[in-house]
Amino acid sequence: MSERRPLSVESSVERAEPGTLQRVVRDLRVGRETAGTRELVSRVARGLAGRVYRRERYLVIEQRIDELIEARVPEGVRVSAFADEWDAVAPLLTSAVRRQFELRARSGRACLLAWRGDRVIGYTWMSTRIDPSIEGLPLALPDSAAYLWDLFVIRRERSAGIGTALTGARLAWTREAGFDLGWRAISPSNRPSARTAEKTGAVRVLGEIQALTRFGNSTYREQPFENRPLLTV
Repeated sequence: MSERRPLSVESSVERAEPGTLQRVVRDLRVGRETAGTRELVSRVARGLAGRVYRRERYLVIEQRIDELIEARVPEGVRVSAFADEWDAVAPLLTSAVRRQFELRARSGRACLLAWRGDRVIGYTWMSTRIDPSIEGLPLALPDSAAYLWDLFVIRRERSAGIGTALTGARLAWTREAGFDLGWRAISPSNRPSARTAEKTGAVRVLGEIQALTRFGNSTYREQPFENRPLLTV
């Protein structure tokens, strides 16, 4: 299970320079082991094509924190706040994703890790403000909402309740931080993420965003289902 995030493995492939072959090989190995060969190939293909042209659709969904359904954490698994355990998360991160982690951490974004024993098996991020260069979309996040995004579980731990546990934990984090709402942006075809959200409380679809990228420049269109803006542009 994975939610929207900026390019990762494919970025390392595109930007490879002389002397970086070892890093690229490692990134491909990490991508294959954590996401699987099919997902890795899809990411690389989307990334290469997306440098020229990419069209994406996202549903913006909202969950009320007072309607939160407590999620059960699977036996043998714990969820905790990321506290600079860089060695522990390293096996999950390509070079590009490591840079994203570092930028997010420096920028005050919050991260939760799922552990099995001493191994990190998944993570997710929470933001209280939107910077499109970090979160990826220029969302018009209201003051009463936190943005919950980039949920990832390694391939061999999927369909075991880890994603639901992380989803519930970040909603609990949102409540403890004093917010009333949680916002997410998911692809309409990402059924696992939609099902996971529904397991943790009522979900309301606020509208749809269409993103079009040509040669690195992105434009956005919104279709709100209510009289509320979804974008700041």
